[in-house]
Amino acid sequence: MEPPHSLSEVDTFLATCKAVQSAAITIHRRFNSQWNARQPFERLPDEIIHEILQDVLADGTRRPGYTRRPPAYFASQQALRRISSRWNHIILSSAQFWSTLCCTDAPRNRFKMALEKSRNAGLHVICRPSDHCAYFVDRMLEESHRWVSLDILYSEPWKAGLSMDHPMPRLSLIRINARDETLSGFPAEHSLAIVTLILVRGLDWNKTLFTRLRALELTGGHPWPRAGKLLEIVAANPHLERLVFMEMDILPSRNNRGDMDSNVFRVPAPNLRYISFPMGCTPSLVIDFLSHLILQPTTAIRITSYARAGLNIARETDSLWGYIAERIQQLPDTCSVAIRAFGGVDLACPPTNPIIKVDFTWWYYSRSREQGLQDLVNKLGPLFQGERELRLIPLSWSPPQYRTPMAVGLWGRSLPQLTRLTVPNELWALELLATAQEDGGWSYPSMQRLGVLGGGWQPKLVELVENRRRDANVKTIETVVLEDVKVDQKDLDALRKVVNEVVVM
Repeated sequence: MEPPHSLSEVDTFLATCKAVQSAAITIHRRFNSQWNARQPFERLPDEIIHEILQDVLADGTRRPGYTRRPPAYFASQQALRRISSRWNHIILSSAQFWSTLCCTDAPRNRFKMALEKSRNAGLHVICRPSDHCAYFVDRMLEESHRWVSLDILYSEPWKAGLSMDHPMPRLSLIRINARDETLSGFPAEHSLAIVTLILVRGLDWNKTLFTRLRALELTGGHPWPRAGKLLEIVAANPHLERLVFMEMDILPSRNNRGDMDSNVFRVPAPNLRYISFPMGCTPSLVIDFLSHLILQPTTAIRITSYARAGLNIARETDSLWGYIAERIQQLPDTCSVAIRAFGGVDLACPPTNPIIKVDFTWWYYSRSREQGLQDLVNKLGPLFQGERELRLIPLSWSPPQYRTPMAVGLWGRSLPQLTRLTVPNELWALELLATAQEDGGWSYPSMQRLGVLGGGWQPKLVELVENRRRDANVKTIETVVLEDVKVDQKDLDALRKVVNEVVVM
């Protein structure tokens, strides 16, 4: 085993040791049914310690479907080998611990050792700028048939490597940071892959074949494909699950939309589960693009937009809320709609993925917060029929004055037909629901099922139920749901005396 070469490797050793504890806790939960939780760590079976060590060596950057490998993988691996002879044996005897290769390790003995010990295992190839890139690329291209993941900062040695037709039948994760350069090529033969392209300054999107994609993530750079080309990519990839755009402009301007208008067909996207648009996008143009996709009702969509000169706020909000209403209408009435209101709106339909997430600052500029919330309830109000539940959820990090009280109060009189409501377990929310307004009317007069979320027991809840039961002008609350509320048995008993059903979650 090689000794540490620098203080940074000593730091890596210490950090790796600390990571073992958190990884062990995670794996313990996963395998809790297979071993006694009070058993000493060293008495765990080899296969469980193997899982724990694998988890430690991941860099913590997890996305749906994959975990990126850190460039300092071998430094961490060696730190683990020094902890005990048993750990050393487990690592030495498993090809999985030797399958992550980084160009910075190329001149060291552990690089040759890894090539030998990884045998026929799939390889995770990482390349960062170094004096050893040319040798590393040549050596890795000889093993391209074993590549499982490719994570590189684009450099001269890769220009020829990516343009050559090397077979890569196992390659399922491709992450290329072009650093504002033009990509000379792209792997043509790969498995069903997650592809991330960053700061690409040039790529012939008409000639580059993008097929067998599981996810496509584009960040920065220019020019990116126009909307029409993106629709073609979606059509050519029926297994596509994620489509993410960051720090870029993918959509045509309102005066130059020919490439999208020519696509009068709608593209099926049966497996697309998540779409995220870049900050500053124009909602109406995003919705024009989305209207060309046939999405599942549970597809998650994230839109981030800001007020700016020349943006017609009324038109944009009308377009946005109208599209959200159409999406929610596709779900059964039993799916609730959760709204977080602080600087934006997060709409979700548990237990499915979020329906749509909207972050914007319009209410701070040309529209007030009240106007924004009223626009939203005007569009979504008719959807709350039957058993559709409205969940008004606070953002725990937001200042108290912004924790949705305005939404709770404003919507109370706008949704007289609502039968199911969940609010934060805070005194201001319960007081609003516990008493009639100055004109004698009640907030949410048809409510029969009330949920309260988080916090400790609030005696006000019993008073709320009793007050609404005594007034013939308001429906009686039949069910109270306590979600993550700390409550004693005596308080539960008191609540059960005034309501037919109490559900504790």
